[in-house]
Amino acid sequence: MAGGPHIRTDGRTWAFVGYGSEISLPSPAVLKQRAIDEAYGEDTAMRDRVAELLEASTFDYEVVPGKDAITWLLGVVVYTDADHARLLADIGDPVVHCFYGSLELACPVGFEWNRVVVCE
Repeated sequence: MAGGPHIRTDGRTWAFVGYGSEISLPSPAVLKQRAIDEAYGEDTAMRDRVAELLEASTFDYEVVPGKDAITWLLGVVVYTDADHARLLADIGDPVVHCFYGSLELACPVGFEWNRVVVCE
């Protein structure tokens, strides 16, 4: 992907570079904290379960293929243990929906992204 979209970081700042522009990104640690702050659910118990899943995960970025062969998106990589990865695989679970919704709220506004879950 030389010359194509990529993530640029110096360890303190992150940016998605591509398509003639550069979009600043929060650090993975800030992204996580923002997602925890944005955690929501139908009730307090659900919100707490969402926050627990977020707290049990670490995050990073990578460039991932979009729906076609020429589009690249920002990939938010979720690193977690096997038990939490299994929970996150159930996309029909409302808690998982709220997990990804909270993460999306923490991402830059108006930015298309995709998710990748990696079991540590």
